[in-house]
Amino acid sequence: YGGVISWMARLQPTVALSTAEAETNAAVEAVKMLCHIRMFLEELGVKQTHPTTLYEDNNAVMSLVAGAESSKRSKHYMLKTHFLIEKKLNGIFDMKKVITKEQMADIWTKPLNPEPFNRYRNWMGVINCDINNSTR
Repeated sequence: YGGVISWMARLQPTVALSTAEAETNAAVEAVKMLCHIRMFLEELGVKQTHPTTLYEDNNAVMSLVAGAESSKRSKHYMLKTHFLIEKKLNGIFDMKKVITKEQMADIWTKPLNPEPFNRYRNWMGVINCDINNSTR
């Protein structure tokens, strides 16, 4: 439990006009991936009875997915927002707030000092394997 199954870091194919739009685009890609993973687990006989947790550090996205916010600035990507709302209502995922300082995805997208790098690595269940000092 708790280990990383899938990750992706790449440039988004479209230009986002706000951080909320960029984070919404990233959330859509994450939910599409977790839908595939959940279906794969179902095929293996692992029943998916609870929503998968998606951690988000952007308040605007949290508000859009909760259905609490809609504005002139977000109307051009509302289709993506509605996709997220539908999947959330269908019990596919649940979105939880994570403070930016604890956003584990930063290990894949930002240069980090050793302290946060090691903390995120440990949270993911990845161990440090020092091959230079190992005995064979």
